[in-house]
Amino acid sequence: MKARWAAAFRLVMVSIVLLVGMTAAALPAAGDAPPEIHVTERDNGKSIDLNGEVLVVHLESNPSTGYGWQVQGLGAGVLRQLDEAEWLPTSEGKLGAPGTQVLRFAAANKGVAILKLVYGRPWGAAGAANLAASARTFSLEVRANAPSKDTGYPAPAAQEPDLAVDQKLPAADGGASLAAVPSAYNWCTLGGCTPVRDQGNCGSCWAFGTVGPIEMNILIKDGASKDLAEQWLVSCNTDGYGCDGGWWAHKYFVSPGAVYESAFPYTATDVPCGGPYTYHEKIASWAYVGTSYSVPSTDAIKQAIYDRGPVSAAVCVNTAFRSYTSGVFNPATSCTTMNHAIVLVGWDDALGAWRLRNSWGDDWGEGGYMWIAYGKNRVGYAAASVVYNSSVPPTPPAAPTNLAATAVSYSQINLAWTDNSGNETGFKIERCTGADCNGFAQIATVGAGVTSYANTGLAASTSYSYRVRAYNDGGDSDYSNTATAMTPDPPAGAKLYLGSSTAGTAGGVAFADEDILIKDMGTGAWSLFIDGSDIGLANTDIDAFELQAGGSLLMSFDTDFTLSGLGAVDDSDILRFTPTSTGATTAGSWSWYFDGSDVGLSTSDEDVDAFALLPDGRLLVSTLGSFSVTGASGADEDLIAFTPTALGSTTSGAWAMYFDGSDVGLSSTSNEDVNAAWVDAAGKIYLSTVGSFGVTGVSGDGSDIIVCTPGTLGSTTTCTWTMYWDGSANGFTGEVTDSLSIIP
Repeated sequence: MKARWAAAFRLVMVSIVLLVGMTAAALPAAGDAPPEIHVTERDNGKSIDLNGEVLVVHLESNPSTGYGWQVQGLGAGVLRQLDEAEWLPTSEGKLGAPGTQVLRFAAANKGVAILKLVYGRPWGAAGAANLAASARTFSLEVRANAPSKDTGYPAPAAQEPDLAVDQKLPAADGGASLAAVPSAYNWCTLGGCTPVRDQGNCGSCWAFGTVGPIEMNILIKDGASKDLAEQWLVSCNTDGYGCDGGWWAHKYFVSPGAVYESAFPYTATDVPCGGPYTYHEKIASWAYVGTSYSVPSTDAIKQAIYDRGPVSAAVCVNTAFRSYTSGVFNPATSCTTMNHAIVLVGWDDALGAWRLRNSWGDDWGEGGYMWIAYGKNRVGYAAASVVYNSSVPPTPPAAPTNLAATAVSYSQINLAWTDNSGNETGFKIERCTGADCNGFAQIATVGAGVTSYANTGLAASTSYSYRVRAYNDGGDSDYSNTATAMTPDPPAGAKLYLGSSTAGTAGGVAFADEDILIKDMGTGAWSLFIDGSDIGLANTDIDAFELQAGGSLLMSFDTDFTLSGLGAVDDSDILRFTPTSTGATTAGSWSWYFDGSDVGLSTSDEDVDAFALLPDGRLLVSTLGSFSVTGASGADEDLIAFTPTALGSTTSGAWAMYFDGSDVGLSSTSNEDVNAAWVDAAGKIYLSTVGSFGVTGVSGDGSDIIVCTPGTLGSTTTCTWTMYWDGSANGFTGEVTDSLSIIP
């Protein structure tokens, strides 16, 4: 904390040195500056002669209170005030600390004048009466024997060159990425501001600047306007803060919590703590928007106000600030000594200004508020925000309605409902199995605003009933209506042929990554179809295959290898295997089907990772990574169509984009790469992915097979997704389906 006050404190030390022994005595001229006579409150009521000097008056004041020394008499034509009063702090590290107000006067003409100064607040209907009744006054009889000499010397040292409104002040947000916020935002117009308070003639702005955002958070979150006791902070803090200043005291609201105004009314004095007190609302935490010694960026302060409510902040207060009445405060000179705590409640980019709430009563400024231009008077210094978690439980949400259940495959039912609440945390989904359903159990939850769910891994030919309810911290809603659907029978005699990228066991059948399994969809039985090690594929994973009507298989592989009778095989090639026997003793012959290097598949990313044959004879290919061939380019979630003019060891033909995975929810992450593919006679595309995936209506992992029923294909792909086969529900848990064919 010391660093932020060091410069201001050095100025004070210089002033004190100048004052020692100089009361009512002339200072030597310095350069072009005129000689000066300095006086203090010890000279109140005295007489003084000016013989060409400038009169400099030093009086104790505290601008954070709104009080200051006002000129009430100069003597007609005899004296004139030279510049705006200067203020110098007398203590380090506090907001609201007292200091010295410095006023300079010059003799305009010869004569005698009574200089009268009154300490008070000049604004509002009571301003004149306030000054007239002030208990603090200062007067001097000034005998001007000659006009003051050249008074064109520079402004006081505490005044620094102004900052342009759009100039970037030191940012302390660490360069964090900020979300978009509105061009104008004001918590007061949203009903989030509590009444303006008045700190009186006590340097307790730090307490009001601390309490304000907490009161407003309670109002915003709980809908309750609470008046918290600033006096409790002033009198009961253990940091030495009081009417002579302090700093943010949010920690006292983390623990022990808030004390209400009714328990310790505000007196604007350093009265003893008293107590004991009952503690009420607490904040979860507080933090600087930037640091304790800088002004955060305008965007960072906006984000804090938008996300966490009004913020505590410091500002430099001077005579011009105190004199504000309305409009945008945008002074020509800057004020840089941080001496006052306020609350920022909003902003307006059209005005280029913050909405600032003060603690000088509602008769100051615009009902206790001001518009202050961004960057002026270092507004926003040491800005701090709070996190308040509502102490009032929310109202339970309204029940969802119109629940509908639709069976989309023999193993999947899709749910949809209407959301009738705006305050839910999410929805709980319950299911009951069987026609004589008599016990619901929760199967899933989804987030707020979600109105659909795909229930996969179901048994075929089975009735399922569902109900849904919304929930939040206030409790659960009533249930929706109950919706029932029955999964259809599996395709009669259908068999699923598939391989895995790893070794494992399914249905009691052990397999390696070069093997192909059969899953009988009717009986559920597993069996071994191809033993890859028998046909030269030991340690060579079958990356994709297609079972053809005549019984032969087309295969691609995950690595380059040498095959007896064919020689070198690249992982961009496809071979044909014609079996003479299958199962545990597999045998047959090999021949070339497709040479990828002949048609542009030349890089490691362009290995054939998945393929399928279309009913019209075209070959669909998905590559291991990004690809670029004549006629098409894309990523590993895509499928490209090859129309052959020649096949075998000398391949030729043309490429075109067939399926753009990114259009239908398959991202470019490695988990959603297409890992296996098959197309049925109706053109539906059956796919697996490398790992976990989530597309509209369906989510799962690499063991699953999903179906895209296309609406459009090519560079603009659309489709409806359904789950075909849930691997983990069918004995393939932990495996990755990397090749497949289906025989209906």
